[in-house]
Amino acid sequence: MSKDESKEPVVRIRDVDFSYGDRKVLWDVNLTVRENEYLGIIGPNGGGKSTLLKILVGLIKPDKGKVEVLGTAPKSAVSHLGYVPQETLSDLDFPATVLDVVLMGRTARRGLFKRYSALDREKADRAIEKVHIQDLVERQIGELSGGQRQRVYIARALATEPRLLILDEPTAALDENIGRSLYGLLDELKKSITVIMVTHDMSVISRTVSSVACLCGTVFSHGDGKTVDPDTLEKVYGCPIDLIAHGSVPHRVLSAHGREG
Repeated sequence: MSKDESKEPVVRIRDVDFSYGDRKVLWDVNLTVRENEYLGIIGPNGGGKSTLLKILVGLIKPDKGKVEVLGTAPKSAVSHLGYVPQETLSDLDFPATVLDVVLMGRTARRGLFKRYSALDREKADRAIEKVHIQDLVERQIGELSGGQRQRVYIARALATEPRLLILDEPTAALDENIGRSLYGLLDELKKSITVIMVTHDMSVISRTVSSVACLCGTVFSHGDGKTVDPDTLEKVYGCPIDLIAHGSVPHRVLSAHGREG
């Protein structure tokens, strides 16, 4: 038994199908994610990545198959999950401070309509420290840059003290420097929790995650993130994959003629 296989499964997905009406999005999905794994999920637009994450956090149910998160149904595990969706809908003019937003992450622990306790505030402060935004706590959320807001949303997810952190394209629409900073943060977090992240950034796959799953309706492969098979990627994306150098780290990119990943 390998070292990774000796760790407890955090996520078990078996024979999962899901459709939006007549459009089948996922079929025969099988995936196991183990404790302290940092999994990157890649695949083309419309390949079912965001849908799979929504199933994992209990927002939608599969049509077929079985999903276990921390040994139970996703909805039963919600208090142990941190989720950063691709699009965080919020009224940026709403008079909420950074601290207010991060405290919202404690809702799953304390329940709705209950006052925040001293413990809630302590956990929120700790999450704020982890993402290095202590100087922003009194700022109104709409005053922040995109990168700063994304750190706030990650802090909100961490305030739940999750055993599993799930992120859907956390650096989408952010510039390269801010994105690199966020990936550095996730690299720190992976030491203490399990992380599942959807990303389109192939350079992250080569240098950051511990494993990668290629998803396009079904899981084509799940293995070491540093040895992604170009033939598998070509099969998933439906286009050639080129290995290029970007700075000091080589990584795979999609051909200009393929679909965006």
